[in-house]
Amino acid sequence: MLENLADGQVAASIAELPDCKVIAGARDEAIAAVRSALDERLGAIEVVPIEIDVTTPEHPIMKFVGIFKDDPSFIAWSDEFWAEKQRSHDDDEILSLEEFLQEG
Repeated sequence: MLENLADGQVAASIAELPDCKVIAGARDEAIAAVRSALDERLGAIEVVPIEIDVTTPEHPIMKFVGIFKDDPSFIAWSDEFWAEKQRSHDDDEILSLEEFLQEG
């Protein structure tokens, strides 16, 4: 960034590197000086990748998912539930829960 100062000087800086800021008497001098400061700063920098573990907390209801998958009474209940749901919508074909999920 270049900024013309009130006293006629020019400030040049690199926004991402606050220590790379110079003040010079002219625009070209400021650009050259900030470029030199940037080159010096970049010479001392090593860019390394860092893995960040961003985990989304599990929704509390997820601990209940699948708890009835092998329960025959729940399967019978769910088949009746889906059958009633389809009858209430005047559908011709009645699917079991398993068939409904397989068609998904």
